[in-house]
Amino acid sequence: MASKTRGVPSSRPIHPCLLSVFNGNFGAEYAVWAYITTCRKTQLPNLIVAQANTLRIYDVSGETGKLELNQSFPNLSGSVCYLESLPAEGNDADSLLIGFAGHPRLAVCSLQAAPPLTANSKILLATSLVDLTQACMDSSLGSVTPLEQDLIATLLKRQDEATLAVVLGGGVAVAAITLNRHNCTWRASTTDDPYLLNLMNLSPLDKQASAASTTANISAYTQKIAHRFGDILSCCFLPGYTEPTLVLLHTPNRTWSGRLTGGSQSCYLTAISVTVTHQCAAVLWSVPVSVDALSIQPTGQNGCLVVSANSILQVTNGGRISFVLALNGWAGITYPSEINPNPWPLPRLAIALDGAKVHMLKEDLGFVVLRYGEVYLLQRVDTSWSLLPAGETIGSLGHVSSILVLPAVDGKLKILEKRKKDGVMIGLLFVGSRLGDSSLLGYALESNITLRDVLKLLGSSQRRNEGISSAAKRDEELSDRGNEGYELILQREEAALYANDEVDKLGSNFELPIPDIVPPSDDEENTNNMALLNKKGCNKRSKLVRLTVLRFVIALDSITALGPLGPCCEGPLAINNRQIKLERNQQESTGTAKIFPCGYGSSGGLALVTAPGRDTRSILVEEDCLNVQSIFCLGSFILMGMLPDCNKEAGLKMLSLRKKTKGGGFQISQVEMEKVITDEQYGTMDIIKKGQLLTAYELKNNEDICLIVRTRTTQYCYNLIILQRTESSLQATLHQTLSTHSSDLLQVSPFINHNTSTLFGSIWSFGCAVVYEIQANGQIQEFIIEGEASLVEAEDDDVELFYQCNRVTAIDIFRASRNIFKQANGSRRREKKAHKTSSSRDLDDEDRVLYESLERTSRQEEPNPDVISSQRDVTEDCVYVAISRQNGELQIFEMTSMTDPVWQTNGCGQGTARLNPIQKRATRFPRMHKVYAQEIRFFPSGPSDGYQDLFFSVLTNFGDIHVYEVKMGQLSRVSLRLPTRPSKKQSEHHIKLRRKKNLPGNAVDESILNPKEFYHNRFTRFSDISGQNGLFAATTRPLWFVTERRSLVALSHRSRHVAPGGGKARPVGSFCTGMIKSLEVSSSIFMTLHERIGRVGSQRLTVFGGISNFFSPLGIMPGGGYCVEKIPMGVTVHRVQFIDDKTVSTNDHPLYVVLISREMEVDQSGLNDDGLSPEERRRIKDEKEEVKIKRQVEADLGGFDIEQEWVEEIERENVFEVNTSLGGAPPIRKSAYSLWIVDASNNWDPVDSYELGEFEHGLTMKVMYLTEINVEPGSNSAIGENVGTDNLFVTVGTGIVDADGEDVSAKGRVLLFEVKREDAESLAAGAQIAELSLVHEKEILHGPVTSLSCLTTEGRSRLVIGAGADVNVEQWGMRKLTQVGFFRATMQILDILHFKNFFILSDAYDSLYFLVWRESDKSVTLLAKDYEPIPVYASGLLSRGAAMTFVCHDDRQNLQFFQYAPGDAAARGGNKLVSRADIHIGAQTVSLESHFCRSSILVNSATPSSTLAALKSQDSLYGRSDDDQRLGVHFGTSDGGFSTILPLNEPDYWRLAALQSVLANALESDCALNPRAWRLFRRTPRRGGCRNNDRRKGVIDGDLVIQFCDLPTADQEDLASAIGSTVELIIDNLLELQCSSMVI
Repeated sequence: MASKTRGVPSSRPIHPCLLSVFNGNFGAEYAVWAYITTCRKTQLPNLIVAQANTLRIYDVSGETGKLELNQSFPNLSGSVCYLESLPAEGNDADSLLIGFAGHPRLAVCSLQAAPPLTANSKILLATSLVDLTQACMDSSLGSVTPLEQDLIATLLKRQDEATLAVVLGGGVAVAAITLNRHNCTWRASTTDDPYLLNLMNLSPLDKQASAASTTANISAYTQKIAHRFGDILSCCFLPGYTEPTLVLLHTPNRTWSGRLTGGSQSCYLTAISVTVTHQCAAVLWSVPVSVDALSIQPTGQNGCLVVSANSILQVTNGGRISFVLALNGWAGITYPSEINPNPWPLPRLAIALDGAKVHMLKEDLGFVVLRYGEVYLLQRVDTSWSLLPAGETIGSLGHVSSILVLPAVDGKLKILEKRKKDGVMIGLLFVGSRLGDSSLLGYALESNITLRDVLKLLGSSQRRNEGISSAAKRDEELSDRGNEGYELILQREEAALYANDEVDKLGSNFELPIPDIVPPSDDEENTNNMALLNKKGCNKRSKLVRLTVLRFVIALDSITALGPLGPCCEGPLAINNRQIKLERNQQESTGTAKIFPCGYGSSGGLALVTAPGRDTRSILVEEDCLNVQSIFCLGSFILMGMLPDCNKEAGLKMLSLRKKTKGGGFQISQVEMEKVITDEQYGTMDIIKKGQLLTAYELKNNEDICLIVRTRTTQYCYNLIILQRTESSLQATLHQTLSTHSSDLLQVSPFINHNTSTLFGSIWSFGCAVVYEIQANGQIQEFIIEGEASLVEAEDDDVELFYQCNRVTAIDIFRASRNIFKQANGSRRREKKAHKTSSSRDLDDEDRVLYESLERTSRQEEPNPDVISSQRDVTEDCVYVAISRQNGELQIFEMTSMTDPVWQTNGCGQGTARLNPIQKRATRFPRMHKVYAQEIRFFPSGPSDGYQDLFFSVLTNFGDIHVYEVKMGQLSRVSLRLPTRPSKKQSEHHIKLRRKKNLPGNAVDESILNPKEFYHNRFTRFSDISGQNGLFAATTRPLWFVTERRSLVALSHRSRHVAPGGGKARPVGSFCTGMIKSLEVSSSIFMTLHERIGRVGSQRLTVFGGISNFFSPLGIMPGGGYCVEKIPMGVTVHRVQFIDDKTVSTNDHPLYVVLISREMEVDQSGLNDDGLSPEERRRIKDEKEEVKIKRQVEADLGGFDIEQEWVEEIERENVFEVNTSLGGAPPIRKSAYSLWIVDASNNWDPVDSYELGEFEHGLTMKVMYLTEINVEPGSNSAIGENVGTDNLFVTVGTGIVDADGEDVSAKGRVLLFEVKREDAESLAAGAQIAELSLVHEKEILHGPVTSLSCLTTEGRSRLVIGAGADVNVEQWGMRKLTQVGFFRATMQILDILHFKNFFILSDAYDSLYFLVWRESDKSVTLLAKDYEPIPVYASGLLSRGAAMTFVCHDDRQNLQFFQYAPGDAAARGGNKLVSRADIHIGAQTVSLESHFCRSSILVNSATPSSTLAALKSQDSLYGRSDDDQRLGVHFGTSDGGFSTILPLNEPDYWRLAALQSVLANALESDCALNPRAWRLFRRTPRRGGCRNNDRRKGVIDGDLVIQFCDLPTADQEDLASAIGSTVELIIDNLLELQCSSMVI
């Protein structure tokens, strides 16, 4: 019967593809300093950060201290879990040692130039790859669980040799490896297998017990894992030994989940001498340490520090614990031995180091950053350690993941040098986070600070910044209570403490032996409390005389990161607080954005993901127009060139843009040219009115306008007209006909002002280029760059003859530094240029040139002062002329010397990875494609008032865009991974429109380039748009090219109500930018002319005032064509939903409801003193002991165990006893949940809120409509007669955990809120915009409410509740919720997904359930389920046509694809979901959302609904094929990434599957990782999870196949031939694939 269920989706297989939109590459879970690309002598080292499967290399600017992105590797085939540097000698580049999670692997990598067949210009080339998977499996007897535990590694560096120790499987084995440096390259030892320490024989713990347990019935295999080392928590090498000495921090046994009892368990610190060469090891010593030990920090010759949650232990190289520093009053419980409080006069501590990070600056000094950002200074004075609060808190951190200190940056960082004083040590402190923002700080340390200054620092009420740590405040209060009488003590010891002031008078050579630690005296301030001091395990407080203090901390830079991304929603942005407004309709919506909860704690907030053009907050005005070919912004005028033969009355229109006199806003009005342009001498009015405007430009003085107009009635007649501005008109001052050499003008470059003249270049149909110089006196000078005419008579398949032609195909004129291009050694190959030729000379070693791309480039060289890779040197700049020829040659001339090029290369337009300045190179031309550069453009990119880099862009005749970075005298290609060609669907739609005669007569198919037609530029340089310089590409896919941290990013431009692709090849027909002073806009404006929906040929002119807030400090450009604006809230946002009700949310005030939690520190100072006397405490303790003895006797007589709650309470009280002589009780972290309504127009501030209970956790929240049904279930009344209206509710599901925690099962509540909006009168009286009103609450007794959803059938909407293992269907009526149906699952329901009347139920332990709701009998019936024990975190729907697939994400970071296929043999009669495919994504997510997959015809639209409606009106058959009815899945990850899953048709899938297989073998992978192994399904170790050993695979790795777009054309041909396909077909598939991933 299940197979015949009505409406069940088709069981045809769907082929999925996983494609990352952008990666979470802004976090810094691991960090290290290394000289990778910088110079050791003059520059700071690189900062290398890694998170998940991304790694980034930053440069630290020596002037500003800002971080500049040098290299990024966003898609490593493995998750990084260890990162360390391997130093090199001299100026050679360092190497990196990278460890990967999962199967234990470590790679020794160096940054090198990529091989030829690589999509990137640089690669992390692995010189060694150490795979310890087999060793881990052998040691764990084939168990799967140890393979999933991240490796723990430590490194001992000794000149040309390093010893690496790796802990496998959490402690099942320890491997030791030797790394050697040969010829500047680090490599692992050549031995086949690493040395595995024999932990069974090395165990120092109770060897007799270990030997007794080894009996005859225990096999030898079991002895391997019975090594008594337990869990190994941390490891490091101890310096000071001849042989490498490894220290392991471990437990005696495997840990368990029970409560921590007072000292019954201990951790151990064991030192092992390891000799890898002889493969032997010996235990030197082993000491017990605190039970809460976390990590080890080496301290040079003094041994190491054991960092615990409540204490810090100093362990010497001989294995003796020399000092124990208490961090709070519980330290005596976890380490019941001699413990020292924080020395006087520092405050006693009340902190905990769980989650904190420690980095030692030197042997006796280090930084400590607590979990949430509080900074402390850890230091040793003589033999005592102390912890000094720095009074600083790192803001927006979320949770610290790594800290890194770079001391002694003297002379390399100017911003710190300005504030440096004598005796102060400056350095850099980097605090990284994976949940929030990472910060780079500059610090100054001053040593030998006297006690008076220390007290001033501690007693100062005004802190150095506003983010003072709350822990520091508590420390001061605790210190004041426990150390009364500071002034009295100062008076008694003033002479001794400040005796050095008198010593200074005796001379600098005189030394007074004053100890740094003053011995405790009998009259110490806490003498009155001798009872506490004399307790066992407590020492008298030492007194410090001198300290090292933190003088200042400067925030140099902050890396804004998204952190974890939660379930998203789509909603509008605010419009009333923007500075500019729409002119046409003030109530028009601003478009929508994807809104994600992001971050955690102090870094929490919302992430608004959108694209340029979609956010209309920056639109000044819009105007519809018709038959416009080009637009130009000139001062206060807008010139519009009309299409040929469209308007015979005027070839040019003139518009004006100005502010409205009333009502605000802007307006566009047409200007009569006869009233503005006057010509009494040249008679140019007729030419302007009837000619074709090709280009226009403002001359240098901004008072003249230069026009180039073609006369339509005369062949080869091109007019250059200069109009001079007067007070009220434009006067023609020059009219000259350009010499055409009886040929057509094909292209005109942008104009460049140089000194007193203006330059521009042109290309003519006879194959040459001409550069024109318009001098100040009106004279025009020509410079000809010769070339051959195109060989039109050549056969189509004669590719070799095509590449022999040197016709000039593209030209650009740009300004740059005089020494930006490096002069190549030797003579250059000369061509006929500027009427002069010279002979060429070949290089001596052609083989070296041929394989030069394989040469090593990671060796660091001294920077050449003659090579400048940016626009920083603006004092000496010159004008360059760049041309590209049909044979791929790129030549660059200086305008002052047009005879010989200063730089030239081959391969331009063919996708070559690097364009080097060479004399001759054996160029590998494509064999099947005639490709050349149709347009080239050099452009600076970066902040308008800051550092700018120079880039080079190429547009080929096929529509491909190549972008290169100009650096160190060569051009390195930037990986865009963006197919930009016109799609096959666009061409098909264009043919349909022509067949139906829907195109106007003057329409030109721009996808087919006519070599005799004038080519309007697609590339436009812009400056000072939202404070940025860059490039706009008006191609098939309009793109912005801007930089973020000096790294180029491509942004996809969207247009509102744009026409479907196919009518015109380019959606944005023209783009211009300029500064209009009359508008009083601070930055440059820009205008776009795009094809509008309606009659084909309709257009819309849009004037923008900027690119929104993408370049703000909280703006992020992560890639994929998107921009992200982060809205900080300082709380953790769990859910966000738009209130989609016009009565509540308006365009002026869009309202959202968010479920948040505040992360707070709860003060536990009440535990320090309970207010009882010692006699009362003793009496209460004796009474409890008597009760315990009585219960024990009863248990012994009754024969049962005592496991009642009262016993646990007694033990708990014993553990939490605070010893105030050591410190206070540390604060505990607590979350308080609330429901907010926020107004997007008011900086997303809360409008109203509802606080949940103290122990209540908000788990889920949805905004939904519920139908009011006033009928009791089971009654005889007809439902139809009692169905009311749909009411909007905000539903919240909670879980209540009592104060007893896990000892009592959790319960839940369902809360229903109404949102009431206030009327205008109330708002005028000062009332808030909206108000939350609780209308109903329902207690759920069988578990926390984890899922809420809306089920709509037959016009009735009901609430579906998932709580515990139950699914309840509730209906709203009579002001309450009433259960009408239910279903019971196995364990714990995590999520419920609906489509039609079907349910996809996600069980947190038992995979997926497929259910159906039957309205007739109000029942929920199981159709099928997956029987594998998979913990499901999220589920989603993927469909193509009538076929549907269920997607689930599990705890092992896998995606599985299931189908309901009753007829399949694997379905077991229809009651099992059939697994179709699986893949490993390497990230965690909590939500899978569905989206409509757009085709390339719709992807450029900011309003896809209107464009889709226009497309259906043009093509009535659109939407009937399966490819037009596709639903994909998108999700945000816990690492801040964003990915999509897309359905493919059968031919595309098999084509891309073959390409994926070829690329996996052909492309060089970073770190020598295997992309195939990275995507393999990770099996679960639970129960019978490994019984099914078949991996389905069947998913296309989109991140791998999309790299095909960045390969050279010749390599693309080879790969396409290898799979029996063509380059055009593959790129078209990739284009449609990426268009489908455009969620926004």
